[in-house]
Amino acid sequence: MLIDFTIKNYTSFKDEKLFSFLCTSKKVKDDVAIGSLYKNKIKTYPTSVILGPNASGKTNLINALYDFRYFVLNSNKFAKDEINQSYKPFKLSPDTKVEPTIFDIEFVFDNYHFEYFIEFNESLVLKEELYIYNNVEKLTKSFLYKRDINNLYFGSKYTGEKAVFKTMLLPNKLLLSLIGESNNESILQSAYNFFVRGLDIIYPQKKEYSISNKYYTETVIKDNPKFKSLVIALLKATDIQISDIVIDHDDNLEKQLSENYPNTSKILINNTVTKTYFTHPVYDNDKNIIQNEPLNFKNSESSGTKKLYEISTSIIYALLMGNILIIDELSSCLHPNIEAFLISLFSSIETNTNGAQLLINTHNINIIDKKDTFTKEQIWFTDKNQYGECDLYSLDEFDSNKIRDYAKYGKSYYDNRMGGLPNICFDLFKEELNKYNAKE
Repeated sequence: MLIDFTIKNYTSFKDEKLFSFLCTSKKVKDDVAIGSLYKNKIKTYPTSVILGPNASGKTNLINALYDFRYFVLNSNKFAKDEINQSYKPFKLSPDTKVEPTIFDIEFVFDNYHFEYFIEFNESLVLKEELYIYNNVEKLTKSFLYKRDINNLYFGSKYTGEKAVFKTMLLPNKLLLSLIGESNNESILQSAYNFFVRGLDIIYPQKKEYSISNKYYTETVIKDNPKFKSLVIALLKATDIQISDIVIDHDDNLEKQLSENYPNTSKILINNTVTKTYFTHPVYDNDKNIIQNEPLNFKNSESSGTKKLYEISTSIIYALLMGNILIIDELSSCLHPNIEAFLISLFSSIETNTNGAQLLINTHNINIIDKKDTFTKEQIWFTDKNQYGECDLYSLDEFDSNKIRDYAKYGKSYYDNRMGGLPNICFDLFKEELNKYNAKE
């Protein structure tokens, strides 16, 4: 369960900004899959959506979570003087381009409630703090460890190895990364595993995405027929008419490529030697099915079908395992009704029985007009000012007398009552185009 996430001085976010799944509204429908802690003292939503213009920070917020996760999972391998690639400060100000970045996340995993804070630059971890909340009537938190440039302190609730980690810890490494990699049997392992297993981030815009995620989906359904039936059911539920999915994997070719090109990634090799076929029903003149025809997935299916297939595994796993799934530009290539359907899988207590959460950004304004889909607390906006600084805010921050819960928010958004709209200037381009034509 993700409760909230705070960033400061990261890419286009100069000042501190907070995103939250917290639910404080008393108007939430009974059939929404709300997560809860401490006898409903803390409640979280299963879904949230971020809207805003292009280049307003939507993807940068998701990138921040991705870089946070990368830093936790990989800094244990950093060389002594290795530059931290997760450090991406706001560069449009002379001050912030050399100041540290801050990430602060509050989450629940393995029934432990954590808060994890890091402050860092390209070469140093300046602060690292991990807290655990106590499950008592009065909610309090204790530190598991605190660390700055010169010191490392362990709290009373930490029972694992100490001396070894103090010796291994380099200035550019995270202690949580070292402890997680060591498989230390402590509470801290659960905090580390949140980043390993509890957080799934999908990037359609990255080049390696379509290769790695497609291979991942094919691997899972090839080895697990029951899981394949869920993938097929998800596709059929969106009106994609297929009968089966067939995976053709050339083991001999894979062996040859691995031997002849040992430096080539396993993902790329598997993508080369694996062919996927969607079988479609063939009908006679009386509209009776007479056979099923296998069609090459790569050559025959639409972009929307390909995307849905590639993200299907992550969607199903999130629902089965209760994970947090974050998808950049979910609306890209998908019909608005399919996007709404995927959101409903997480919103409904009938399909989301394990507390999964879905965070998306989208340009589909209609999604916030769907009846009973989102409260104001679930709708977030990004916007950018003339200085290149991005803002992040929720619809709940607006006057409740003017915008009611479960209203149709799209019209208000298009009327620019909420911000987060691109400022289109037709005349600017027209004038430049006319100048160009006049010179020619």
